[in-house]
Amino acid sequence: MSEVAEQIIAVVKPHLKSDASIGGTIKVNMGEEGTIFFDGAAAPAQITTDDKPADATLVCSAETFAKMMSGEIDGMRAFVMGALKIEGDMGLAGKLSNLFQKP
Repeated sequence: MSEVAEQIIAVVKPHLKSDASIGGTIKVNMGEEGTIFFDGAAAPAQITTDDKPADATLVCSAETFAKMMSGEIDGMRAFVMGALKIEGDMGLAGKLSNLFQKP
């Protein structure tokens, strides 16, 4: 397990909606910085550091993912800038923010 992935989970987990579901799984592959796995197939969604197959995979640095989660950068902008790659179901990847409470 990566300390970076664990730190990100510790920050974002309290903001998961208790009834959130997106009908699939999303993995965030941050290379050597670790993996974050969102199981949104059922409610409530689960978030772990599991590295298993997912319906959609986001490939980016931990810094980019942290900026996306904090709202500092929009996922579409990160994608266009080349800081984020998406493998698998792009529509599902776009639903990741639906798992979280709006500030």
